[in-house]
Amino acid sequence: MTVPDVEQHEMDHSIYYHKFNSEEIDSIRNDMLEWYDTVQRVLPWRKPSVKYMNICSDDEVDQYSEKLSNLDVHAYSVLVSEIMLQQTRVDTVIDYFQRWMEIFPTIEDLAEADIEDVRAAWAGLGYYRRATYLHECAKQLVEGYNSKLPQTAKELLKLRGVGRYTSGAIASIAFGEKSAAVDGNVIRVLSRVRAISAEAKKSNIVDFYWKLASDLVPPDRPGDFNQSLMELGATVCSVRNPSCTNCPISDYCNAYKEVSLISDRQLEKGVKPCTLCTESRGPAEQVVMYPLKIKKKQKKIMNTIVTIIENYSSETQESKFVVVKRPEGGLLGSFWEFPSIDITKAFDKYRQHKNKMDGFLPSLFDLNPFDHWLISDRFKVGTLEHLFTHIKQILSIEYITVEGDLLSGSRVQWISTIEDLPISTGMKKCLALALKKRNSRRREK
Repeated sequence: MTVPDVEQHEMDHSIYYHKFNSEEIDSIRNDMLEWYDTVQRVLPWRKPSVKYMNICSDDEVDQYSEKLSNLDVHAYSVLVSEIMLQQTRVDTVIDYFQRWMEIFPTIEDLAEADIEDVRAAWAGLGYYRRATYLHECAKQLVEGYNSKLPQTAKELLKLRGVGRYTSGAIASIAFGEKSAAVDGNVIRVLSRVRAISAEAKKSNIVDFYWKLASDLVPPDRPGDFNQSLMELGATVCSVRNPSCTNCPISDYCNAYKEVSLISDRQLEKGVKPCTLCTESRGPAEQVVMYPLKIKKKQKKIMNTIVTIIENYSSETQESKFVVVKRPEGGLLGSFWEFPSIDITKAFDKYRQHKNKMDGFLPSLFDLNPFDHWLISDRFKVGTLEHLFTHIKQILSIEYITVEGDLLSGSRVQWISTIEDLPISTGMKKCLALALKKRNSRRREK
């Protein structure tokens, strides 16, 4: 059957318009790997390709290549990095990954670690359930797989927290299995290369992207090819500003051809450039129409009041802060936070915050704190927003300075620093804002 070209792309175009023919598959494989061998980013979890090593003399490249030459180390590095990279930018992950590998250098080290230490190492990276899954996965590997990762995508799928994409990435990158790995970057690339204007999250569309990716993956160097597609999506075929002229496979990109065809037809018909618009839309700007944009659901509003309590000793001039452990499960399960209460509607007056918190604080301690503390300062700090995937949390913060006993409670502890504590970024923001205002008030006195 004849495969339609771009000029035949009308409303009734065939499904074959979105598929690859054998010639395109061979060309894309070759062009992508050739491009990847010259431009790949140097990342601490990535084993540089042999050809890249030959053209690049860099101590960092040599260091990563040597460290990842051990198959088990490489596979574990891919597992950790791929879990961290879910919904998180590469630039953010690098420091977390390096610190993680220093604390938990092997699967056994991670499996034997206390969950509190695991959460502390993850704190600030977001999507905190991933840390728990990674810890459980390590235990599963120690108990059932002799501390080694399975080498096939099918077997990897049995591990806690490992899904279709992660299993394909590990199997292909670490073990050379011919498996596809379809993430957001790959979907964006494929949707443009094949001009697929459909909701990317629909199950039949997801399956189609996986079929396209599977067709493209070569039997030799499958891991490098998968990483080349991810790299292309991250660095060239970006969400808003794709650099189509620098794309190694623009010759096979239907979206790019469609835009070029429209421009050529306008020139043929003598259409004059628009004088109303300050800037004309170039091919790259119109390519971003793919994939189809889906209107995001409005984030749910969560109102939370937070009270930061500083126990200050005038004798030692040292401060300690009380933190409370959240319940297991749910949002930020088992993380630590400053005393907080979720409320249905934001309070109009600070007095309401104080009254609500005064009724809540005694429940945290074995003794009533107001019978054992001298409150030397109490003030409203302000409000800030913290965003989760589907939630916008509005945090209203107050600060209390007390002198007295460091009261105990089943869910509380007193700390001097939050450095090594599994505590959310939102709580860190609250403390930073509160300390700034506290220091300002103290300077004024």
